[in-house]
Parts: sequence; structure tokens; C-alpha cells
Amino acid sequence: MESIEALVREHRALKSQIDELKARLADVSDQIAKQAVFPEGKNTAVASFGGVKVKVQRRTTYYWDQDKLNNARLKLGDETYLRLFRFKWEHNKRALDGFLANAPEEQKRPVEDALTVKKAFTVSTEAEDVL
Repeated sequence: MESIEALVREHRALKSQIDELKARLADVSDQIAKQAVFPEGKNTAVASFGGVKVKVQRRTTYYWDQDKLNNARLKLGDETYLRLFRFKWEHNKRALDGFLANAPEEQKRPVEDALTVKKAFTVSTEAEDVL
């Protein structure tokens, strides 16, 4: 049986290698995502290289400042606000997009001020089936 000291040292070394590999994987994934060619109007790009299929998915995440969002609710009033957001203060994307495209500036400004948009990619690879 190995000593606890030897196991801890090996654990630390393995963890360090894993962290380095994760950082490199994130860098490679980012470079792949930057070079991906997305079909018009699509959020998924697929390509094959040397028997390996790569899929890159574009995604958008919304983060809301709750204090600013509450301020927007006060300025818009519940009738307008609750058409855009569910009671959990989650947005209704279709209604929100239409509102932001058409609302008067004084109404959309507090909503936009409460919003942070984060765009990201997911990259996955798999071996292609060979017949």
C-alpha cells in the first residue's frame, strides 16, 4: 500500500497536469470556434477533418442585474413588464426581442441597462463511423 504522502504528491502532480490540459483544451476549443463556419441563420457548425467530426454550437446567455431589473419594472409598470418577464424574473425572449426593437427609448433603456449578454461556444468531437 502506498503512503499517504506519496498519494498526495501524485494527486497534486496529476491535478496540475489536468489543469494544464484543461487550459490547453479551452484554448484549442476557442481557436476552433473562431474558425468555424456557421450556415446562414444557424447556431451550429459541423465539419470533418481526418475522420473526426467537429461540432461547434454558438450560445447566448443572459445575466440580469436584479436591482436594475426591479428599477425597470417600476418604470415600465407591471402590465408591460410582466409580458416580458415571467414571475421568476426570467425573460420571455420573443416578447423581449420585440419590445427592445420597438419600444420608446425611455422604456427600453432601463431594461437594456439591467442586461449583460454573454456569448460562448461549445465544441465537441467524436470519431466518425467507418463502414
